Amino acid sequence: MLGVTPVGIYTDSPIESRRFYMQTLGLEQVYPVGEKNRNAAEGTVLKLESPQLEVMTVQTKLVKHGNPVTISENSRLILHPNDAEKLFEKLVNNGIEIAIGTSGLYSFTDLNGIVWEISKSTKH
Repeated sequence: MLGVTPVGIYTDSPIESRRFYMQTLGLEQVYPVGEKNRNAAEGTVLKLESPQLEVMTVQTKLVKHGNPVTISENSRLILHPNDAEKLFEKLVNNGIEIAIGTSGLYSFTDLNGIVWEISKSTKH
């Protein structure tokens, strides 16, 4: 998809995961890209593509002797649903708890243990 950053998700439940990401979250493209062996557990990598999906990565760097060294890197998955209220309803109907953080951001943990943030504004 043009202008979309693909995201890879590791899962041992590719059929259920694909159904969840497409039907519940409304992501447009979800498909397997291969079998992997992670920590001696077999699984599948699913590629997710959607204009509703944003990946935010924050790097902390330390400049030592003029050379920047990355000391930490954190990534967040942010979902910008077309209809946040409908998404909340689908998540609750699937037994997924929606948390509200101190900053007012909504989040949930999916069936693969991945934490997603939900933005109530659409992605620009």
